[in-house]
Amino acid sequence: VYENRPFLCRMFGFSTRYDKVGSPVAVFCKQHKSTWPEEIDRISRRIGEGISELPNYQNLHYELYGIHPDLQSQRFPINVALKKAIEYLYFHRRRPDQAA
Repeated sequence: VYENRPFLCRMFGFSTRYDKVGSPVAVFCKQHKSTWPEEIDRISRRIGEGISELPNYQNLHYELYGIHPDLQSQRFPINVALKKAIEYLYFHRRRPDQAA
């Protein structure tokens, strides 16, 4: 099943978020937790100790917001969201010399 999931889902399988005091906390998908529990514990400890880093999805939120605030604030099923993102980047963010 996992190999058929979109890249976006794969990226969020291993990531962090910030807790109430701004420290990164590891976030893993259910599939990873059940398949590699020892590795998940080890990585979580390393992140808590500041030894390792993973992408932070809250930072990604702000990067996406910078591309198109209106679309980013709406919720869509993953396939619709990816389609809208690709269409926006293709039709609205191309350089003028690449316009059809």
